[in-house]
Amino acid sequence: ARCAQRAARSTAQPLPAMRKVAGCLPPLGECYAVRRDRSDADAAVYEQLAFALADEKVDVLLAETLTHSSEAANVILGVKMASLKRGYRLPLWVVFTLADDATGRLRGGERAAIAIQRALDAADGAGVLLSGVGVNCCAPGAVDAALADVVEVAEGREVVVYANAFESTTSEWLKTEGRP
Repeated sequence: ARCAQRAARSTAQPLPAMRKVAGCLPPLGECYAVRRDRSDADAAVYEQLAFALADEKVDVLLAETLTHSSEAANVILGVKMASLKRGYRLPLWVVFTLADDATGRLRGGERAAIAIQRALDAADGAGVLLSGVGVNCCAPGAVDAALADVVEVAEGREVVVYANAFESTTSEWLKTEGRP
């Protein structure tokens, strides 16, 4: 985060107001592994990550490659705890990974729009500023299938979308690794 801040601040031309430094709140454990459980231990890890990133003055916290709304709930609880203890109120973006197909579902099985709505509801209930939602780390066709629903449920929030550009899909790669 410190290096990203220096780089962003040193190249202030031509659009400094549009530039943001995001601090990543990654999946805990193996990437793409579905995590459906709410966990105080996971929330505590996210709390510590949020502390560290806020101390480095990131502009937004980015929880990415989440497979299920319960992961988002753990992130939101951790960000809430960090905010209450340290007085930070950074915006949060929550970005889910989609299955590599046209179903509009996350790798954990939920429809993207439902998972995003659950995250929005959890953030509203926790007093966390969830200012962006989206999808990532999936085949471009999966984004195409889910994008209209994501934009609709975002209700004016920033929509964050970035697909993989691999020669094979993530699902194909996971199969070669012997993973579901």
